[in-house]
Amino acid sequence: METKLTRREFIVAGAGLTVIQGAGRPSRKNPSPPVKRASVLIGYGLVNLWHTIDCQELADLLYSAGCTMTEIEYVAWFNEAARKGRSIETHVELAKIFVDAMRRRNITTMISLVNWNAEAVRQQDDAWFQERLNEIIHRIGTKKVMMMGVSEPNADENGKAYRWMEYTVKEWKGLKIANGDNGRGDPTVKGFDLVDWHWCGDFNVQSVRLLTAGKPTVNNTDCWPVLNPGPDRARTMAQAALQRKANFNVYGFNDTKIDEDVIHVLGECIRDA
Repeated sequence: METKLTRREFIVAGAGLTVIQGAGRPSRKNPSPPVKRASVLIGYGLVNLWHTIDCQELADLLYSAGCTMTEIEYVAWFNEAARKGRSIETHVELAKIFVDAMRRRNITTMISLVNWNAEAVRQQDDAWFQERLNEIIHRIGTKKVMMMGVSEPNADENGKAYRWMEYTVKEWKGLKIANGDNGRGDPTVKGFDLVDWHWCGDFNVQSVRLLTAGKPTVNNTDCWPVLNPGPDRARTMAQAALQRKANFNVYGFNDTKIDEDVIHVLGECIRDA
């Protein structure tokens, strides 16, 4: 049985925090239009330190490669405690800058509002979560956003994660994406549009998931053995996903800068599909 190293157990040294580059400005030059744009959701996310990079540069790179999605953790690594799951710091305005940059390039952002692995998050009450979701609704909006209320939920804390997921499905008027227990399996809630599936190993043409609980699946490398698969493994999985017309996201958990090699590989796979 494969196990996942949780975020609160994994500490990464590196990069300064809380200063987003680019300030949401349009690109300094027009990026090259993609030779071909993916017909499915496929992309890459610098998920924890998205607020420290030039978000317009990332949007331009994804656009030029033909990618269609990215992902951010809303309770991101804004401080050192967050790397250990001991912070609840969020910045809706920084997230808005990021999402707006993606919108300019027609990239869909998957927002993982809370990650249930984080100890500090699990200690919050329902009102805290509702406030976080409501600020996203009112300041960022639903356009080109897939909202996942809770990543890798379980029944701990008297089912709090499930309540938060149900609140998300009820209140979010855009695309809703849900996660099964510990990142796999059917979600416990109803009313979602897609399922986020966290692979703990490389998938292939035979194993890539098209549907889960009757809904399209995003095959995501959000699990310790494949958090940062690198360009070679990303290529193999992207080829499998595109061959089967499945959705695929590379989860850049360890990244302190944009992984241009992975984005380039995704672009090659999209072009050749």
